[in-house]
Amino acid sequence: MKSRTPCTAAKQTLRRLRELGVAVGVLTNGNQQQQSMKIERICIAQLLDVFSSSEKLGSAYPVSPGSPGGAGPLCHDFP
Repeated sequence: MKSRTPCTAAKQTLRRLRELGVAVGVLTNGNQQQQSMKIERICIAQLLDVFSSSEKLGSAYPVSPGSPGGAGPLCHDFP
């Protein structure tokens, strides 16, 4: 797997959002384990309030408004 490094501005933005009390999360259509390893590798896990994947949620996104599944359950994980 290629090395992945977030740009400095991305990390600074995530930190600033957290300082401002904004909940920060990642939702991906990728494989839960692979995406989790990427998040750990690029050292942003500690900057996230929540992380999930379509695999874990049981439904890919985007989902039409009013449809079951998608990111709806993820929103309940935000503080």
